[in-house]
Order: sequence, then C-alpha cells, then structure tokens
Amino acid sequence: MTTDTVAVWAEARRPSDSQPVMGRTDSPSGLPWSHNAEDLRHFREVTRGRVLVMGHTTFRLLPTVLKSRASLKDRPMVVLATTKNQLIDDYPGLDIQPIGWVHDERGAKDLLARAGGWFDEGASRGVAVIGGRAVIELFAPLVDRLEVSFIKEPHEGDVPAPSVSVFDTFHSAVQAPGETVDFVTFTKE
Repeated sequence: MTTDTVAVWAEARRPSDSQPVMGRTDSPSGLPWSHNAEDLRHFREVTRGRVLVMGHTTFRLLPTVLKSRASLKDRPMVVLATTKNQLIDDYPGLDIQPIGWVHDERGAKDLLARAGGWFDEGASRGVAVIGGRAVIELFAPLVDRLEVSFIKEPHEGDVPAPSVSVFDTFHSAVQAPGETVDFVTFTKE
C-alpha cells in the first residue's frame, strides 16, 4: 500500500538495562531527554507539509508552538482520542481533527487513505504518524517508511519505544550520523 506515509519517532537507550525508550511520564515534554535541536530540526523537515496522526497523550505533550495556527497550516493534526469533544473544548479554534473510531488495522488503513485530503480543501498531503508507541505499532504495517532518531546518550525513561517487530517488514535504507543523534530511514522490503 503506497500512501506517502511515514512513522516518525526518537528513542534512546535506558542506562539501567539498555532498553529503548521514547518517553518519560514525569517529564513536562514527555521525552526522556531535554530539548535536542538536532532531532527537532529533523522532525520538522520530515513532517513539514504532512498531516500528523497521533494519540491524545502525544498531542497534549507537544510544544505549544506546534499547536499554533501557523504550525497547523503546515502540519494539520489528526488526534486519536476517545474523548474527542473534550479535546475540542480544550483547544478551541484549532483546526485539529479528533477521531474516535480507529481501533484496529482496518480503521488505521481507512484513516491513512482519507486523512491526507481532509485539510486544504481536499488537496492531498502525505501523512506522518508520530506517536505514541501504540499508535506507531498500529500504523507501522501500513506506512511506507520509518524515520527513527536514535539519541546517542542514554536517558532514563518509562515509556518503551515501539517493539522491534515494527521493523519486521522494513530494511535500513539510509543512515545519517549526527552529532547527538543518528537518523535512520527504514523502507519496505
């Protein structure tokens, strides 16, 4: 299924057991590491012009600047939420699309087929699935590629990164070492 879709996330190794983590629940940003300009720059490049699909926790933890009207023009958002009316009430006036009907691969496939045309008066956009773990794992079999930022320094976190099984149908296509992050693009085999 070619849909011009990508799953995007960053992960680091936990120092205590080397397990990959992508989040930390007691962090204001939800990330185990503090601001990483190199990773943020890469995230902006990969997601620019795409519809962002995410879970409600990821949405709530996004920096305010990504939820601004200006940013939403460049990256409109679809938020998977069971309490969609509350989401609209919490963020009045923002052009976000809360969805409560994606629970399985069939729903995810339908969403990917439709989401790119929901904004900009039907003009088609690519889609970027940005998290959390369960959302990435649900959509991974359907996306065209994975863009993973591997933070070089270890960090304590309590939200595991997506399971290694996410990579089963992908192979490493491009590796770009950075100063603090290694960026790897995985494409379908």
